Formats: sequence, structure tokens, C-alpha cells
Amino acid sequence: MVAMGHRLTLHIVDRDSRARAEEARIAFALGHHAEVYADLGELVQHHPREGIVIARDGLAAGGALGLLSDLSRAGIWLPLIVVAEAPDIGEVVAAIKAGALEFLQLPLERERLDRVLASVARELSISPRTVEIHRANMMEKLGAGHAADAVRLRMEARLGDDSPMPRRQIATG
Repeated sequence: MVAMGHRLTLHIVDRDSRARAEEARIAFALGHHAEVYADLGELVQHHPREGIVIARDGLAAGGALGLLSDLSRAGIWLPLIVVAEAPDIGEVVAAIKAGALEFLQLPLERERLDRVLASVARELSISPRTVEIHRANMMEKLGAGHAADAVRLRMEARLGDDSPMPRRQIATG
């Protein structure tokens, strides 16, 4: 079932060709389009402007944070779903804190992927593409490399708001 009647492009990045094929089959069965890539370099070379990236954990040094950093350095501001065969809770928490949209276990379950793809748009009552556009614009305006940078900037800005009085220059005579 296509989320809210909207066909997404899923950019599937995985070194395992069988896993890529199975993930693409699930995407097509849900009514979405799938583009497959063997590694991040191939994805960056094609430089997608829309859709959602589904990438296997471990493709970049530093796990999900490394994935997000590599994508942002390449100017790819798409939502990221991280996948792994046996993720531990620490990996999942780190991925979400780093800004990943979701962390799913392999093999992908069709129903679970469908819920994840539909959830963002449903929560905001807008299409997934609109979410992608707003997120990319926000990240660009903030100069944030990934969602963790945006959160850090917000926290730093809030620290300035909590001071009881604005700092003033004291004139000495």
C-alpha cells in the first residue's frame, strides 16, 4: 500500500546483492520505486534529490552517525532508515540520536516498512515529499550536517534564552 497515495523513491544501499534485491522487491510490493546501490560512493555519484535512503549499518565508519555525516558532506539531505541483521539497543539509540528516521532489523518486514514510510506524513498530515523538502531546507538554513547538529544548535540557542538578563557592556569612565 502506498503511504497516503504517494509513491516514494527508496534508495537502498547494501553491499549484499541478495539483500538489496529483497529490499527492492518489498519496496515495489508496497507501490514505491527502488533504486539500489552497492555502497555509499555509488549513491553519492547519483546524488539523489528526493526519496528516502535505506542503508545497512556498517557502510561507514562510525555507524549511523558516520552514514549521516557522509551523506551530509555529499549534500544529500534525505531521511535515513538504517538497517542491520542483529542490531543491539545501543546501535539503535545511537542511530536515532544521530538523526536517523528509523532503525529496522533485517530481513525487512513488509508491514513494518510500510508503517515507517507512512508515519512521518501521517503525523504531520502532509506528504512524505513535503517533509523531505522542509527537512532539507531547515538543515541547509541551519548549516547543520545532520539532525544531531540541529539538536545541538537548538540546545546552544536555548542556553542563551535562559539567562535572567541580557549582558550589557559597562561603560567605564
